[in-house]
Amino acid sequence: MIDVSDPDNPETSPLASAIVQELRARQLNPNWIQSLMPHGYAGARTMNFTFFENLWGWEATNPNLFPDEIWEDAKDIYIDDRYDLGLEAFFDEDTQKPVKANILAIMLVAAHKQYWQTDDQTITELAGAFAAIVVEAGLPGSGHTQPDHPMLDWLNNYLPAETMEQLNAVRDAARGSPSSDARPPEMIRELRPVAPSSTATNISTWWMLIPIFGLLGLGVFLGRRSPS
Repeated sequence: MIDVSDPDNPETSPLASAIVQELRARQLNPNWIQSLMPHGYAGARTMNFTFFENLWGWEATNPNLFPDEIWEDAKDIYIDDRYDLGLEAFFDEDTQKPVKANILAIMLVAAHKQYWQTDDQTITELAGAFAAIVVEAGLPGSGHTQPDHPMLDWLNNYLPAETMEQLNAVRDAARGSPSSDARPPEMIRELRPVAPSSTATNISTWWMLIPIFGLLGLGVFLGRRSPS
């Protein structure tokens, strides 16, 4: 990347180092996080989209771009609250719980797909936190938390059987069940236009004849006024 903050002395740096530097200066900076917290859900949503969603997007695009330490720092700061910002209480607010579930899901997907090489203890911790919040508040419905996402099946390796059963119950509820009256599309009859009633046809016919009668009447009137 090219840094042109000083136009007279532009500097170039590799993309990886430039992005890591930006993350550490902003999204991993406690001052940036703290400035968003008073905004409640909007602040949490900004943390999620401008950091975690983008981090995952970069990781999936170029797996060699970030070191694993970035994911570890993300967990340490946002989940374990390294800087004692009160993030646990912040994310435990009802409006912020779905955001936290999505953040946890992104980290678990990164580990599941092996973009983030981490240990089983870390995965177990994240899985437990994710399951607890989903059982309580439901699936957020993001792409990472669709009820049939393979990552959710993978959690079976890290969750107690009872917790996994509760998580699967939430997944089943999110899938919904088809109505007993539902029919496959091929059985839905095609809509056909309804033929107009005879009354409507007669009325429209009379309206079409009015101009003709008018012209005939005008002709008779003018004929009577013409000199003989």
